[in-house]
Amino acid sequence: MFSSGPSFSPHNDVLTATPSADSDKLSLVEELKRRGRLSVTTQRYPDAKELYGKAIEVLSTMAQQEFQSKKNDLAILHSNRALCCLQMNQAQESYDDATSATCYDPTYVKSYWRLGQACMALNKTQEAIHAYKSALELDESNKALQKELSKAEQQWIKDQEEAARLEKERLENTAAAVVDETVPGSTTTSVSRRSSSSNVSANAKNSDNDNMNIDDEDYVDDDEEEGKFSKSDHVRGYKIINGKKTSFFHHEQTEEEKRLIGDITPKRIEPNTVPAELSSSTQQDKDVSAWNKAGTWEEKDVTDWAIESVKGKVMEAFYQLPEGSPDPNACIRIVDISKLISSKNAGGSAHAS
Repeated sequence: MFSSGPSFSPHNDVLTATPSADSDKLSLVEELKRRGRLSVTTQRYPDAKELYGKAIEVLSTMAQQEFQSKKNDLAILHSNRALCCLQMNQAQESYDDATSATCYDPTYVKSYWRLGQACMALNKTQEAIHAYKSALELDESNKALQKELSKAEQQWIKDQEEAARLEKERLENTAAAVVDETVPGSTTTSVSRRSSSSNVSANAKNSDNDNMNIDDEDYVDDDEEEGKFSKSDHVRGYKIINGKKTSFFHHEQTEEEKRLIGDITPKRIEPNTVPAELSSSTQQDKDVSAWNKAGTWEEKDVTDWAIESVKGKVMEAFYQLPEGSPDPNACIRIVDISKLISSKNAGGSAHAS
């Protein structure tokens, strides 16, 4: 049976260790750092994250005097764990670790580098620029940092342009909505119409008790009744054709288009009705196959051609007598064909297919 302790890990021997003496703790931290570096090298980031976390935990339990002297180690451990979190798509945890690293050791360059990377992953572009600049203040000649700063600044420009574009669209939409509310036949007109309808209903009620119940559906808004646009119709893609509101994709055929297309109204076909030309063709060409009434070349009667072809092939044939025959090596040929029964006479017909 498996125990209910920590999950299985090849590093359980150090992850579950609980040394009491500070010297033992420092030895354990060194072993955790060594294994963490090896895990990062082999891209086993979850293992590395656990190892660095255990090292941070062990250092945090040391005596205050010893703890103060190990702040630079804590900055390195937090920075390394930030790298692991970022590789595991845990950007917020990476940001927290990188921030802790900069607090433990403000002179550690890589902590600002990790902070900038985490900020970019969280779309905190301006904060990333500040982190990269802080790192460059400590290491001005670092080309990799200069490249990261340039990327962040370019992204900041794109973000500003995108924000300006969205703000412009918002203002345009707001202006369009204001204009739309002032168009005749809009919601204001409908409200007025309904108000007047209510007054008429009230007067009718006072004058005639038989008309007490008037359904609101009896009164249609102006924009629906007269085929005009309502407040949102222009957004939905409606348009007016011959005084009627219809889809934007509706197309009215011109007279020229109607003439070219012709009459395409479906016609009813009466049963057992055969066109005259088809009927006459069938009577005249009795030898045409029933499968093809069009008289195409595939179905033409080729009996005469077949007879002549057979005769020619037969006349070309010859036979040479073998040795031992009455006239060895004599050549026998057919010189005349007296009769060849056609397929018609045999009760059929020769059709090419």
